Amino acid sequence: SGIGRGLFGWSDFILVQDAMLRALAMSGAFVDGVLACPHHPNGRPPYDHPDHPARKPNPGMLIRAAALLPIDLTRSWIVGDRARDIAAGFNAGLAGGVHVATGHGSAPDERPAALAFSRDGGFQVLAEPSLASAPAILPLF
Repeated sequence: SGIGRGLFGWSDFILVQDAMLRALAMSGAFVDGVLACPHHPNGRPPYDHPDHPARKPNPGMLIRAAALLPIDLTRSWIVGDRARDIAAGFNAGLAGGVHVATGHGSAPDERPAALAFSRDGGFQVLAEPSLASAPAILPLF
């Protein structure tokens, strides 16, 4: 939303993404793609949109990723620090989500709101203290 709200531009976004991708590559990790949604209800034109399909909790970016890459959404998990991240996974038909307590996830209302998306026999929400600990609890298919 920072792009849409005029806090920074696409070139700044690309510089940060490049730095993160280089850091990940140095530890042997890789990213198949990056998707971003600049639209926001308080955005500046042309990014002002009350409820863009790609803006979480809507599933647009996840559905787009599945269209571009060989992703089976029904076997996929989302990791996020906001309840709306988990909601996007729920709305996209993912298997589950992991709510991490870092960043926005430390706010008192975020964890209960994220955990509320758990459904018996369906979408599963797990809680972890950080992104680093999340991979250890994700189910293997």
